[in-house]
Amino acid sequence: MIRTSRVVAVLSLAVLGLFAAGCGGASGENDSQKTSAPAGSAEKANPDSESGSTSAAEAPPRTASGDTAPARKSSAVTVGADGRREIDGIPYDVFFDDPLQIAANTQVVGQPAAPPGVGSGPATIGTGGQPAPSVGPDGGTPTPPQSAAAGGSGTPPASTPAGSADASEWQAIIPTEELLAEVKRIRNMLTSATQSVGAFNQSIFQIPPDAATLAMLAGIAIEHPGDIRWKANAKYVRDLAAKMVEKKLMQGRASFKQVEEPFLSIRDILDGNLPAGLPESPEQREFAEVADFGLLMKRLERAEKWLTTNGGSEASVKENADDVVRESAVIAATAKVITLPGYGFEDDDEFKGYADAMLKAAQAMMAAAKKGEFEAFQKARSQVSQACTQCHSSYRN
Repeated sequence: MIRTSRVVAVLSLAVLGLFAAGCGGASGENDSQKTSAPAGSAEKANPDSESGSTSAAEAPPRTASGDTAPARKSSAVTVGADGRREIDGIPYDVFFDDPLQIAANTQVVGQPAAPPGVGSGPATIGTGGQPAPSVGPDGGTPTPPQSAAAGGSGTPPASTPAGSADASEWQAIIPTEELLAEVKRIRNMLTSATQSVGAFNQSIFQIPPDAATLAMLAGIAIEHPGDIRWKANAKYVRDLAAKMVEKKLMQGRASFKQVEEPFLSIRDILDGNLPAGLPESPEQREFAEVADFGLLMKRLERAEKWLTTNGGSEASVKENADDVVRESAVIAATAKVITLPGYGFEDDDEFKGYADAMLKAAQAMMAAAKKGEFEAFQKARSQVSQACTQCHSSYRN
């Protein structure tokens, strides 16, 4: 619109100049001083412009009958102090050579480019490196596409995160009773550790791996098909467990409160009560966001060493059968989770090979311990240790 206004203003003066040479023109009153910037100045398109047409305010004056008003007397062309020709102080060279041809040009120029994320341009990147939602024609987020079953052609959202296990698979990896048993063990440990600052200081090295494991198990519970009464609020348990170790723990009251406050809310949720005032948590998050890889590895290593110590004899396996099954299930679940997107190994076939071997061996340990088959258990336990050793030799350093 700015450029169009400039063209019309200059055109008007040019026409006045033509009238000065022949049939008369405008006088040197204030109207002749309302010109645009010189031709050499920068031009900036107005994003609100919708066309290249001239507004009514810029049209030539007309009489009440609609005819063009009589032209007024023109000002003469003069020569300024610098030797340049002028009309009422305006440089003569701003006028177009052929103003009628310029006026006939209705091409619209200077349309603003569409902002990122609008139309068919490349998607923008949002927080965490994820694609930001596109913008609808009204400036809001567009309505998601309907599934084919609903009459649309879009793809419905998946019920589980990309690359995660499905519900039936989680049941085979860590049965409901083993998941709940491990959550109970961690709860009991944290209850003891938060009795006092002194008790916390004594448990400071055990808390981080268990907190990461609790976050992992809560994430699994969201997708697990088992009867878990706090499943609807598992997302809060997941995020609160992660919050307990979001900063490195140090001995003393500050870290004690860092663990105690989230744990009190976790305990209420596990008891069936959702505390008021909790920040909202997303339904789905990558496990890597809430369960640190290094802490999960410490918990897995602890389980493998415990099984080596307490699974060395048939009598010991039978005596500690519940704990043997639970520790085996923790290994299986961890071996699955660390191959999911976020940890950086989802495309590493060698790493996934070690993790898959560990997962299958841990499942075999569970089955053998439940059936009391010691030889099968020993074979599977050896396979878990072998997978750990081979993986460490390739990745630990």
